[in-house]
Amino acid sequence: MKICFDAFSLSHLPNTGLYSYSYELINSLLTIYPQPKYSLITNNGGSEIPFNKGKGLAIDLLDIDRKKNDYSLIGNYLSNNKIRLYHSLNNGFSIPDEKECKYVVTIHDMLPMSDKTLVDDKYFNKHINLVPKALEKADKVIAVSNFVMEELVKYYDVPQDKIEVVYPIVSKGFKDIWEVHSKNFMRKHYDITDDYVLYAGGLHERKQLPLLLSTFKEVIKREANLKLLIVGSTKGKREHHYINLLNDAKKLGIAEKVHFLGPIPYKHMPYIYNAANCFLNLSTYEGYPLAAVEAKECGTSIVCLENSSFKEVLDNYPTYIKTIEPKVIADKVLESIYRSSEIFMANSSKHSTVEEKKPVNQMINIYESLMYIW
Repeated sequence: MKICFDAFSLSHLPNTGLYSYSYELINSLLTIYPQPKYSLITNNGGSEIPFNKGKGLAIDLLDIDRKKNDYSLIGNYLSNNKIRLYHSLNNGFSIPDEKECKYVVTIHDMLPMSDKTLVDDKYFNKHINLVPKALEKADKVIAVSNFVMEELVKYYDVPQDKIEVVYPIVSKGFKDIWEVHSKNFMRKHYDITDDYVLYAGGLHERKQLPLLLSTFKEVIKREANLKLLIVGSTKGKREHHYINLLNDAKKLGIAEKVHFLGPIPYKHMPYIYNAANCFLNLSTYEGYPLAAVEAKECGTSIVCLENSSFKEVLDNYPTYIKTIEPKVIADKVLESIYRSSEIFMANSSKHSTVEEKKPVNQMINIYESLMYIW
């Protein structure tokens, strides 16, 4: 049996949710499901893929013309290498026109259909040109949450029996770490010695980071020693938004309290979550709130907007808010910080999101059900 993955996110999209999703899935499969032979394909010019070639793993670089959405080289590769199943991990953007084997696509969100104003024209056009074709050609569609599954049915009328909800795999490294150890780590690697509120994720408009800055201004009126740490890429198409946020922080008079760490090593994130006094996410849309799940696994208190995917995945763990009034949100942030130990103890006896879902076993069952009926 041969299974192939589009590993573009591993080589070209570091420090993103897509990287985490791809890495954790492939790493888990290589560990507990070594029976198939695996192939990872990507483009030249990126970072080194974080896996070593071996007896059961091939890594191949192709000159795929992703800008022109030409995935014929992937089709040729699947045919020439007698691949039994191909999994496109990024919203089905890399499904070939020709049917060469069983196809699986993972859909992370339906944002272009839900609110076109929150994506640029280039991404919107890519979505409407490629996603419907991928959904039609796919033998199985993986939705990262029930929320995404409902949107697939709503916007593209995908039959529900074609969709499987499989939550992303969250690394076991995201766990409660002794606070002193986490604080020392932050001091050593980032020269951070103060208590802080944390945001981790993309610098997208839907994340409402200007509102987050305004909220933080209200927070430090009562807790002046707190800092705000923002983790996420500030380069490429995020740079314009980053510059605007820097200007916003200056206008609010909080620039010296706000630290943009940029992208950081994946293995540092458990320490950053653990050392945080609160994780704050004001995003209006998430297909699956991965960063918030990671924060929860670390026992960090969370304040977020009350929306479908947060409620589905995190249940009653966070402090939910229904307003965009900075003073009201600040009250909830401070309440969450003051009650952080109480919140952690109340939830520590519950099963983690990671343990309950066992997503790698779900994925293996899906692969086997498809490969054995080819």
